[in-house]
Order: sequence, then C-alpha cells, then structure tokens
Amino acid sequence: MARIARRLPTLLALLGAVVLGTSGTASAAETVHQERTAYLAQMPPPGSVSICESRDIFLAAGHYDWGVYLEDRSDTNRPDMYLGEGWYHWEICMVPDGDQYLNNSLLDPDNPDWDEVEIGTRYTLGASGDHTWGSFLDPKF
Repeated sequence: MARIARRLPTLLALLGAVVLGTSGTASAAETVHQERTAYLAQMPPPGSVSICESRDIFLAAGHYDWGVYLEDRSDTNRPDMYLGEGWYHWEICMVPDGDQYLNNSLLDPDNPDWDEVEIGTRYTLGASGDHTWGSFLDPKF
C-alpha cells in the first residue's frame, strides 16, 4: 500500500506531462540520473546527518550499468546488471563517515520476489561548498 502512495505523485506527473503534450518518460537508450546538490563540509562535523533524495521509477527489463558520481567523477559499481521490468524506489544518500562521505544508491523493487540492491563509493572532499552527487542507470539495450 505504501508503494502505491509513493508512486501516485509520479503517475500524476506523467499524466500531466501527457496532457501538456510532452513525454515524461525516457526512451530505452537514455541514461537516467537521480541527483542532489547541497552544501557539504570538507570534513563532516560530528553528528552530521545523511542527505537523501528519492523517487519511484519504472524500468524496462534489460541490462544496465549502475553507478554513482560526485561532480565529474563517476564510478560504475555494477556494470551489466540485469533488472526486471517494473517499478523501483530509487534512493541516493550522501552519508557522513568519519573524514569522508559515502555516496550510497539503493534500488528497491516493488516486486516482492526480487531483492533490493545497494551500491556505494566513498569520497574525500577537496573543499567545503555546494556539491552535486547522484546515481545513474545506463541501459545497455
């Protein structure tokens, strides 16, 4: 039931896009991104909390490269991963971890027979300021 409630705004947005005459879905050949920009201290202060962003996404069945990135650095953590067709809850988080940050990405399928999968990469920031991080899914079909 919670999945349906989370998906409703996405469905309404897609319906709105169709009414406006524009496409709200990516073609099979397009890389999709989930990203966030926020202020991050170079060294996470004690007690810092994770900063997360999430959305629900419908994916076609096929092989994907899945990875995370910080600014212009990209790490493909799961090349050629097969995903079944269906809805997924896609979450990214920047998690303070000592003197680094863990850029974490999670795919949680609506299908109860499939397992949730998670990837992550640690980053040391060169300076405090606004940073953009995220995750990508690059279809290989």
